[in-house]
Amino acid sequence: MAQPMVEANMAVTYPLGQATLELVEVRSVPGMGFGMFAKENIYKDMTMLIDTSLLDLEIDGATPEFADKYADLSRGMSLYLDNAAFSPMRYNDLKESVTDILRRWWAQKNGKVYTRSQAEYWSPYLEKILRAFSIFGNNAADISFGASRPGGPAAFYPMFSRFNHSCMPSADWELKFGTNDRVPDMHITAQRPIRKGEQIFLSYDYRVDLTDPPLDRQGRHAILMEGWGFVCTCPRCEAERTV
Repeated sequence: MAQPMVEANMAVTYPLGQATLELVEVRSVPGMGFGMFAKENIYKDMTMLIDTSLLDLEIDGATPEFADKYADLSRGMSLYLDNAAFSPMRYNDLKESVTDILRRWWAQKNGKVYTRSQAEYWSPYLEKILRAFSIFGNNAADISFGASRPGGPAAFYPMFSRFNHSCMPSADWELKFGTNDRVPDMHITAQRPIRKGEQIFLSYDYRVDLTDPPLDRQGRHAILMEGWGFVCTCPRCEAERTV
């Protein structure tokens, strides 16, 4: 017998550090790290989750701003970011250009010159911030609403970061302002009925699933590789691979 549907339009918010979710849950997924799954049957157009920002940047690529905000997070809060999807490609791209910026940030913050003797002690800490910055870039959402240059400003939403990508997504995301009039909330809504136990997928870039005419597999993969550093193996991509 089919599971009873939950009441339409039911949504859930949660206090950071207490990911108590009524309609969705995070599960481990072999080969994908983690994913978001339906705990109940979900109607089409139902808002299944409203996520709040953990950390946001006002300027694209603002490494010192990120370092300040990341350093102010509690250990429990920083774990949401530390454990999100990590892209070695993005990390390596950032490492050469950002390391010197972080060293200058540390020196200014501490009123010291970053010397070789201090490097042995502080390098692991700066390495941790660099890794977190690369994770932020790999998982954050653009919250500029088209008002600034491409790519910024951006915000990291802990539960939003747990959704995996598909070129045939079952859910969509939208930014709406709520109690915080500076940073919007992230609303996740079902594009079709989703059954209990099913993994829920989003499209990471609107060009992948909304472009008219539709992009072919090669075009979609180019966008995803450049932005997130992975090759999509969703059903749509696998079907086109065999054509």
